[in-house]
Amino acid sequence: MAGSLVFLPEADDDYQKMATADAAWLLERVCCYLLLADRIVVHPAYLWQSNLTNNLFFRDLCGLLSGQNVAMLLGEWNTTEDYIKARMDRLNPRTLQQTVPEYLQYKRWGETLIDQARLVDHVFPAQGQVFVTGRDPKFRALLDRDLAPNIDPQSTRAQLSRHIRMHKLALDFETETTKLQEFVRSSRVVSVDTFSLRLAKAGFLELCYSQPFRKRLLNLYYHANLDERIRAPGLRVIGDPVVDAFDAEVFWAAFDRLFGNSARTGLLSADSPAAMTVVMRLAESQEWREFRVVYFTVLDELEQALWWNARLLGKTIEERYEYAPIVPYLVSPIRE
Repeated sequence: MAGSLVFLPEADDDYQKMATADAAWLLERVCCYLLLADRIVVHPAYLWQSNLTNNLFFRDLCGLLSGQNVAMLLGEWNTTEDYIKARMDRLNPRTLQQTVPEYLQYKRWGETLIDQARLVDHVFPAQGQVFVTGRDPKFRALLDRDLAPNIDPQSTRAQLSRHIRMHKLALDFETETTKLQEFVRSSRVVSVDTFSLRLAKAGFLELCYSQPFRKRLLNLYYHANLDERIRAPGLRVIGDPVVDAFDAEVFWAAFDRLFGNSARTGLLSADSPAAMTVVMRLAESQEWREFRVVYFTVLDELEQALWWNARLLGKTIEERYEYAPIVPYLVSPIRE
């Protein structure tokens, strides 16, 4: 798994709200990825959108997280300071002609925002960061496609359609989706917040803040931050592995069984500098890297065996019963 990069959407405040996360939950995810991946990739905005993440980076784990094991996802900008200043300018209410929650999240930090951004650039120097360009157009494209005709029952289009029917709204579905697509294609700033505000103004306030719809928007947004180098075990969508070796629940269940719950409890003591030192030294040790090879090999073989048997089951049912409408849905075509 040399060079493996893991994106941390769990650092985002919206993700944390969906997961009803606390500091212990976030620490568990971070330590899992530190032990399994070569580097964790973090969107810099999350450092000031979430109090949990801010505490983690600037207090609890400031001695553990470094340019060796963490990278900022900087997009087109050279530094975190450049990014946050540009983002603030773009979201300025005078420019945007509306006030979005994201802007207020940054403003509440006052001068601390830029001071911490400069500290991030010192701890995580620019030459070691990850640059994924075109995040804004990619999010627009993903959202535009999700509003177009498709067969996904969880798409934004499908959820809009159901909402209009269930609430018997006097709105034309095709007209409303066309307007939303025009917004996505032409608006100066398209984000989860600005799209949600646009929906609310169109009369879909209840829908845009419902959990299924919010999850869908966040999923699209997080995927816009990825490229072929970066995996995101925190995003569980159709087509993902059945057993993801990077999944924190899978990893810690195996860890508990192999090393004991007391070992896990000791490692996840954020208030103990000694525990954080052990995590760092363990992750860097040759013995642990050899363990990782075995761990990934076993779970990969398990994954392959599960899919092989699923395909065999589908083929057997099709041959035995000749016509079985359920067969096409037994094995996801995404896996082919």
